[in-house]
Amino acid sequence: EIVAFAFNKETGKLSFINKQPSGGDHPCHVEVDKTGKWVFASNYSSGSLSVYPVNTDGGLGTATTIQHYGSGKNEQRQKGPHTHGAIISADNRWLFVTDLGIDKVMIYSFDAATGKLTPAKQPFVQSEAGSGPRLFTFHSNNKYAYVIEELTGTVVAYKYKKGKLKTIQRISTMPEG
Repeated sequence: EIVAFAFNKETGKLSFINKQPSGGDHPCHVEVDKTGKWVFASNYSSGSLSVYPVNTDGGLGTATTIQHYGSGKNEQRQKGPHTHGAIISADNRWLFVTDLGIDKVMIYSFDAATGKLTPAKQPFVQSEAGSGPRLFTFHSNNKYAYVIEELTGTVVAYKYKKGKLKTIQRISTMPEG
């Protein structure tokens, strides 16, 4: 489930507002869009992504869920999709979803007025087979993005522009040998 809380800045106390089903198995990451009107939840074991409207009281409305499909080279860890995180671009127009199970960073066009996600013109960037992309982030200048790949211990650097990624470097985090 995904749970919404109110936060009291003076006391630091959290107060329960509501909860909604995650739309999949084992939710592991949430992200709020730049307007504060939408919440994205990544469901690791089922490989799905849910989008929730935020109600006026801060609670969550009913989700729309997108299911990823496929598998990867590593038979033990990639029998199916495993969404790990969903990161919104600085301009709030693109959502980047890492999927460890299918070796892809999925790219969705985001409509902040409706909460609708549609595959972007470049619908994904393919990682090397068996690498398992896990976490994604943008450089503060928004010209670059990075992903760490869990199964191979590599970091990939991308040139970023208007919802599109171009690989510029792939480097191991492991010492030689």
